Amino acid sequence: MTKPRKRSNLSQYTRNAKRMKRARTQESETERQARLSANRERIIMSRASESSLETDFRLSADSERHRLMRASQTPLERETRLTADHERRILSLASETYTERDSRLTADRERHTLSRASETYTERDSRLTADREHHTLSRASETYTERDSRLTADRERHMLSRASETYTEHNSRLTVDRDRHTLARASETYTERESRLTTDRERHTLCRASETFTQYEERLSNDRIHHSIARALENNDQHLQRLEVTRDNYDLMQQNRDNFLASERERLHESRQVESEERRLARLNADGLWHTLNRMSVSSEDSDESQEILVEYNVLPWVNKEKSAFTYTPLINYTPYALIGGMIVSCPFCNAVKWQNETSGMCCSNGKVHIEILENTPDLLKALLNGDHPESKHFLDNIRAYNDIFWCESNNRRIVYADIQNSRSGISPNWFIAA
Repeated sequence: MTKPRKRSNLSQYTRNAKRMKRARTQESETERQARLSANRERIIMSRASESSLETDFRLSADSERHRLMRASQTPLERETRLTADHERRILSLASETYTERDSRLTADRERHTLSRASETYTERDSRLTADREHHTLSRASETYTERDSRLTADRERHMLSRASETYTEHNSRLTVDRDRHTLARASETYTERESRLTTDRERHTLCRASETFTQYEERLSNDRIHHSIARALENNDQHLQRLEVTRDNYDLMQQNRDNFLASERERLHESRQVESEERRLARLNADGLWHTLNRMSVSSEDSDESQEILVEYNVLPWVNKEKSAFTYTPLINYTPYALIGGMIVSCPFCNAVKWQNETSGMCCSNGKVHIEILENTPDLLKALLNGDHPESKHFLDNIRAYNDIFWCESNNRRIVYADIQNSRSGISPNWFIAA
């Protein structure tokens, strides 16, 4: 006689769940995809036939269930869920058609509009704070290519959005932007303001440097129209306030100019206090010649007498050659005295190319100095010269001081390095000395 089967303490739902879980662990990938497709179709048909009350009840139940489940999950489980959701969303967005994408964006916009219309001020502030933190973290980790793609997509989206907006929407957007900028600038510190203005100036400079003449004219025309409309709509108080701001800016600009001129006068005064009599006479002569040239500039309005004087100055001879570099005169033709020929002489010892009148021992002391072939620049020195080292700026700013220090100790040493930073800029390189 068989013993009666012991009744399980598990409920019917628990037994079904265990049986379903065991069955899903044994199914193949094809069976799994077929089951998921069938579930999706069943859910779509079920939701298409449900009433508005049933939809609200289902969404409320889902929200409550998700909230309870997410409140009890660990940080690791949360990260895993977000990663899986992100990958699933990427796959879904990549496979959707244009119509599906447009429908999704429309539904998202309507959902966001309804959600934001019913949120309180505290909820809105909390949402915006969370969005800013999320954007900050996301942009801090993005590459240059991702940033450029994001900015390009934003520009295209803004352009399409603004092309389709009405005049009322345009004015409303500008009003909201002005209010937002006013609030942001009222709470920024002096450092933040200076940083913002500097960034704006650099951006405007780069933008205007690359614009064509047509774009330049169009920008000026748009600015004139914009200013005309703005000034036509301003009331008397706004007009007076604008004039006051303009006067303040002008006074500030004049004050900066006066400070600059005062500092220049002080610098010139200190410089002239220590200059020698010869330098003073040379400076006065150069200033006199400079003023003479400026006053005798040839134009259609110049008199015949001025042109005769200028022609007379053009044939001035180079008589006093002593220290004439301090009194350079563009009216004197120095060309006959400046032609020193080409570098056609080759040293028989080191094969250095020299000018014709250079002394024979200027390069290698007639074979007494033997310069070995330069080796590759050491990694540390190369990093310092190329700007790849934390101390590169200090090193390059003081490179002549370092060069002078090593030069004083290099009487019996050999040259092995050169300052390639200057040679890249077209300046004769500074040679470094090593044992």
